[in-house]
Amino acid sequence: MSQSRHRRGFFGRGRSSLAPLTTILILVARIATVRCLLTSPRPPRLSTERSSRPSSPSSSSSSPTALGIWPGGDDDDDYDYDELLQSDAEQSRIRRRTVMDDDRWLKHRASDRFFRNLGTIFDSYVFKNLLDEVGVIMLVCFLIIGWNQCFFDGYDALSSMEVRHIGPPLADTAFGASPYAIPLKLPTQAFTISASPLGLLLVFRTNTSYNRWLEGRKAWDQVVTGCRDLMLMASVWTDPRDGAPKEEVEDEESAQNRRREREDALRRLGTATWAVPRALRKHISGPWDPNDDFAAEVTAALGDGGGNGRPSAAERILNARHKPYRALYDLHKVVHRLPNLEATHRTLMGRAVLSISRAGTECERLYTTPVPLSYTRHTARFLTLWLLTLPLALYDSFGYSWNHIGMIPTVGALSFLFFGIEEIAVSLEEPFSILPLDQLTEDSRLAAADVLAWAFEEEEGGDDVQGSEGGFFGDGQPAVPDILPYNDTDQQTIA
Repeated sequence: MSQSRHRRGFFGRGRSSLAPLTTILILVARIATVRCLLTSPRPPRLSTERSSRPSSPSSSSSSPTALGIWPGGDDDDDYDYDELLQSDAEQSRIRRRTVMDDDRWLKHRASDRFFRNLGTIFDSYVFKNLLDEVGVIMLVCFLIIGWNQCFFDGYDALSSMEVRHIGPPLADTAFGASPYAIPLKLPTQAFTISASPLGLLLVFRTNTSYNRWLEGRKAWDQVVTGCRDLMLMASVWTDPRDGAPKEEVEDEESAQNRRREREDALRRLGTATWAVPRALRKHISGPWDPNDDFAAEVTAALGDGGGNGRPSAAERILNARHKPYRALYDLHKVVHRLPNLEATHRTLMGRAVLSISRAGTECERLYTTPVPLSYTRHTARFLTLWLLTLPLALYDSFGYSWNHIGMIPTVGALSFLFFGIEEIAVSLEEPFSILPLDQLTEDSRLAAADVLAWAFEEEEGGDDVQGSEGGFFGDGQPAVPDILPYNDTDQQTIA
């Protein structure tokens, strides 16, 4: 027979009798589980047919994915990739392509950022992505509490004016008296020892992913900067007025032809410098962006060929196996055919094209090569097992709370924090679907348009840069304006 003892009620005096603890916790767990399933993103379904999503660099006929050896064998081909692509987790990556400006920086470092970010925790993509995992950990906590109380410790039942402790109801059963019924508890020293290697794994994982994100951003800086440099060099070095002085003055018709030839060459170069980052963006992004219309944009920029039976420049890029490489080939040709270029200038521009090519190769390396899968999988397994068994060590620590109920939200919060670190690391590992590549590509086009306009405003009556007498570099105080007349609204970049 179980013995009972009396204590002062946890909820105070005057409470009415309630159902036993086991029934209450079962109802609470069921309600919480159903709520998590309704509010969390749907898990990926298994499909017996291959996905019909647009092909990407990693889904070609010769790619490891198509051969069933990447990243985990034939089982990975059973994922419904269309559903994964439309999940909240993937769609949130598109919404996080933030380009910082003055207002965003002020908000970013505002003093209320701590409580403001805490208040939006339920809208966080990390929180939404981890609802299932945290729900499972909390369910394990409930099962551990139920097992220990049913077979060993008993539970506290609420009655009027006090809490009455009831002994373990299943202790005298056949299973409860068998050697298989053991208490689900572990010493805390095991988790104290294992916390250090787990922390090292998470730190290295996060640092590696951040370095990949930073490398991807720097590589795109090199691509965009190289395209800008090409336009600047071409606009200055192709100016026939900067060559050797001529003994005879050209007639008006020759001057117009030379000007038209230079303008056409610079326009082709501007289009080519836009096509390279645009093709690279498509190559390393694939179908991630639902607003991406690569074929229409390339056709509008390069033309459709005029129906002369020959493939146009746009068709050659669209039909190429490696679209960025084809765009680089066209860029090389345009640079080689620029008029009025000296051999030294042509060599320097060729080196600039090669620097763009190397940066594109760096982007492709980051896109096709992940962090070693054994490292990622071992970290995920270590973290999952550590959090699943953590309630075994915390059970006795929450003996002061009513039926150890305080352990459930505590372990749930810890699971969110630890799983969140790994979730952020996985999010940063592939940087190009969260970087604002559309803004960076548009920045390259706007820079080319600006240089093209500046290249001919001098011939239309503008003056070269000159130092005025007594001006900025003259005698006396520099004439520095109060506000510099510089408009950077059309060329936003990531800090």
